[in-house]
Amino acid sequence: MKVNVFRIENDKVDNLTVELENNGFECEADNEDENSYSALYLRKKHSENRGWLNYYQQMLSEERFAYYTENIGSESVSGLFLIQKNDYSYVLSYGQTHFIIRKYCDKDFGLNLAERILDPQGLKMKHSQTFTSAGKKDITSYLRNRKFDDSRDYGEAFSYVKCKTIDKELWGETADFGESARFSFGKSFHLSPIELYHFTDEIEKVLKSEVNIKLPRYHKVIDRDVLETLNKELDKHFLDFVTDVDVSDYWLTGVNFNFSNDYRYSLKLFKTDLSGQLGRLFRSI
Repeated sequence: MKVNVFRIENDKVDNLTVELENNGFECEADNEDENSYSALYLRKKHSENRGWLNYYQQMLSEERFAYYTENIGSESVSGLFLIQKNDYSYVLSYGQTHFIIRKYCDKDFGLNLAERILDPQGLKMKHSQTFTSAGKKDITSYLRNRKFDDSRDYGEAFSYVKCKTIDKELWGETADFGESARFSFGKSFHLSPIELYHFTDEIEKVLKSEVNIKLPRYHKVIDRDVLETLNKELDKHFLDFVTDVDVSDYWLTGVNFNFSNDYRYSLKLFKTDLSGQLGRLFRSI
């Protein structure tokens, strides 16, 4: 069974649970102790069934379990398991709940975790983007591993990686990392629902450790001083570039035209107005 783990800030949990309830999800089981609060939210709809619900059977009464699993061929269940802790909350997504969770999650969480637990010798797949393209997908062989050092291009930013982990007993043999982290429970990796709290302990512990490999990626700049510095740097280099701008294609409409050897331009950027004089102008009046 695959487990897709998101991390969200605690002050966004209330908004998440309100939206879940507005979309027909019900809290069917919860538990609170001195360390955390956990809750299982479920919603039943008509479509192809998912088989993951048996995993949480011990947390539900026989009546509620039967409600979500009867007519298994024509019903499906979506849900999430919420673990709320002191600093952050963790959400395990099933079915269609990831569409709701993505609005509230820490979008750097998956790649931050990847930088600490992936095996740089065992790359399986990556999705990346450059400034000159919308995006690309790179698939590698499952028979031959690929090194990260051999798969990064200049100016490339990663948005997703699938890779072997450094500890298959703790993290499973392979894992997927993007906005979330997806783990596979299998022969070497077993956890019951009540052990998921301890699993998030391991995640929090490793996130405080040093980075093993740095993944190139885009970062949202929030600091106003940094933004101001970057805008000034952009202005400076753009002025160097714009002096080489030339007219490669044009057309004229109208009856009378004024011809001149020079023309002026005005180019507006963020908080910037670049003006100058270039080439030859054809102006219609």
